[in-house]
Amino acid sequence: MTTTATKNPSLATVTTPAVLSKSPSVPVPGPKPSSGEATKKWNPKVAYWKARKDNSGTAVVFEASRDCFFMYAFPQVGEEKFDYSSRVIAKLGVNDIGEILAVLSRRNPGLGKRNDNGQFSGLYHQTDKANTIIGLSYDEEKNTFWCSISKKNKDDTGKGTRFAVSLSVGEATLLEAFLKRYIDILFEQEQPQQSSNDE
Repeated sequence: MTTTATKNPSLATVTTPAVLSKSPSVPVPGPKPSSGEATKKWNPKVAYWKARKDNSGTAVVFEASRDCFFMYAFPQVGEEKFDYSSRVIAKLGVNDIGEILAVLSRRNPGLGKRNDNGQFSGLYHQTDKANTIIGLSYDEEKNTFWCSISKKNKDDTGKGTRFAVSLSVGEATLLEAFLKRYIDILFEQEQPQQSSNDE
């Protein structure tokens, strides 16, 4: 279910329509405006809100902008309420999106390499301060996709933070269409503008 945040941007609720009002700091997104046209904000999102009765659910959001693409997740903290301020976030590159699309289209069964236990290593992102792993795999027996994101600070001696949700085939199809559209827009922006002298 795709929704927005409440007036408190750090607390999102399933009962509010539309999309999150507060998002990561990114450049003004979307297709570039024509000459003389005011720049308009363009940052579509696909969000999956997976509330549970024991308040252990998770929300996962995929958000596009003109120059960046983000995936972030945050925990449920009450009855159909989620804590946006506790989010784990990853910036996805074009190659990352390609790998995700390969799983969503079932060309690959999961992200990364599969170990002897059948688990996939995921997409690994490393910075000076933390390591982040994005997971996505298809469970053929249950006809379900499993999506996760985990983060561990390098000074953290524990297991770090991990969020995971299941995606139905319909939810995965929506995400696939969203990612493909984002790639299309990127490629359109990369096309050189034709000179007025060209024929």
